[in-house]
Amino acid sequence: MPGRSQEREKLAGVIRDLTHAAHVLTACFPGESNAARQARESVARLIGKNVRILEQVLTALVRSPVEADSMAGAADRAEAPRPVEVRYAYGYRVEIYTAASARRTRSSVGRFVGDSIRLELLAGLSPSEREKQIEHLVRRLVATRRLPRLRERILRLAKEKFPEFNLRIGEIRFREQKRRWGSCSSRGNINLSYRLLDVPDELVMYVCIHELAHLIEFNHSPRFWALVERADPDYRIHREQLRQLEAGERLPSQPGAHQPGADKLRVDQYWPDGSGREAPAADEFPDD
Repeated sequence: MPGRSQEREKLAGVIRDLTHAAHVLTACFPGESNAARQARESVARLIGKNVRILEQVLTALVRSPVEADSMAGAADRAEAPRPVEVRYAYGYRVEIYTAASARRTRSSVGRFVGDSIRLELLAGLSPSEREKQIEHLVRRLVATRRLPRLRERILRLAKEKFPEFNLRIGEIRFREQKRRWGSCSSRGNINLSYRLLDVPDELVMYVCIHELAHLIEFNHSPRFWALVERADPDYRIHREQLRQLEAGERLPSQPGAHQPGADKLRVDQYWPDGSGREAPAADEFPDD
């Protein structure tokens, strides 16, 4: 128990300091009056008495975990469940357990334990349903952990890259978007695909810039692309890299490096049909 261990270390330090003070007070001081000597010795005895009390407290703190183990904790630790599977996702260790508690039989649950993810899955799931629940829980947990910092970065992007527009950012959230990397609404809400949890940071920033530009220009006109390019001069490269990821291709070993032919991409190639037409609704931009 880290908290109890720290308490013991602090208390031991206090005892050492007080013991040293008492030792100093018991030394001889030449020319000292009898009254001063008696007062000094009285203080030393008082400190010594309190040191003995503190030593008893420290002994109790050292013994208490052992006593607790013998009464209740030992059996729990001896029978502590081990994960049935351990895997890694989005840079986190994921420990997968089968839920045994009756209070958790209605649904699978997950939480962060330090920097690891702990999942408790329902028993009896089919392999496909099990994988589906693992993916859903892990993505939701990782997205929830990363979202506050990502929101700060988006707000900073809006202020630094588009200061004259005084953009008002609404809700920012991750969503299940398989055909788009991101989308936005006229209310300033920004939706980001869960797929962005597993792509290089510069591509995440490109998608965020793309959506911020949509809050200014609700279309894919030349003015829109000029706004994107102002905030991300390498947006053509980043856009092409997203296409490569969608096609199952691997990115270059150095993300953001210049790719042959990247400068020849036309701005209207962002659209599958190359039309460069305006989307029918603000929150339906096919940002893929």
